[in-house]
Amino acid sequence: AGNTAGGADVPVLAHRLVLPALAMDGVPVPATYVVQPGDNLYAIALRYGTTSAALVALNHLTNPNAIAPGQTIVVFREGPLPAPIAGPAPAAMVFHGDTSRPMVAFSFDAGSDEGYTSMILDTLALNHIRASFGMTGLWAMANPALLQRIVREGHQLINHSYDHPDFTTISTATRQDEVDSTDSVIQSIAGIGTKPFFRSPFGAYNASVNSDLAAFGYNYNIWWTVDSLGWNGLSVSQILDRCLSLSSPGAIYLFHVGSQSQDGPALQMLIDRLRAQGYSIGSIADVMGW
Repeated sequence: AGNTAGGADVPVLAHRLVLPALAMDGVPVPATYVVQPGDNLYAIALRYGTTSAALVALNHLTNPNAIAPGQTIVVFREGPLPAPIAGPAPAAMVFHGDTSRPMVAFSFDAGSDEGYTSMILDTLALNHIRASFGMTGLWAMANPALLQRIVREGHQLINHSYDHPDFTTISTATRQDEVDSTDSVIQSIAGIGTKPFFRSPFGAYNASVNSDLAAFGYNYNIWWTVDSLGWNGLSVSQILDRCLSLSSPGAIYLFHVGSQSQDGPALQMLIDRLRAQGYSIGSIADVMGW
């Protein structure tokens, strides 16, 4: 998995915000805006002619990725409030879950070979953990029995494209073909779809990608808090050291099922040690409170 920057312009959650604007005579007056599902701070800033960095500064936000439901924020602009922009807001980036609870999420990307998938599912079942699986359409087609088992055992599915291209380098039409083909394959095999959850291949995204995803019915682009880097050749002990040192409430862990990663063999020890630290473990939906 690659890496592109998140930052203040891509908060995670969609909430209710109250936004005062300047009246025609330049005197600040309050105005309200009710955020719809899929909204984020970046999209709201664009809509009201400001920047998310300005909203962060005006409201003294210490963590713009964790704005809370019902939170009131302030924005200043000249002139009357603009009409809402037609169409859905861009997909919201999800970097972590609820930081107020000692819970973390496990997510596994499946895009190469079968690898350690059966071992991972056995370990999750033994420990009564529901996790999230981001899979490509090609992987689903090659491993229908494993996909059916993932669904049967209650794990969350995330659309991870059909053949793992960098979404920032392909057209809107190709993006739609990637997500629609994957969703169709998964529905035909497992009987359920992947909307509204997507994970960008390589973690690559930009404003255009997130706008397209929302138009396709994917309101959330799921990133991660901690990448185990098992895919990059880390040993079991190195994976454990990395994942434990970076643990935090609400963290979303990224693992891979493929045979080139030692995430599967490290899983039971990681579960034991995270639980010893006081964490419970679930899916991304669980840690987000969805």
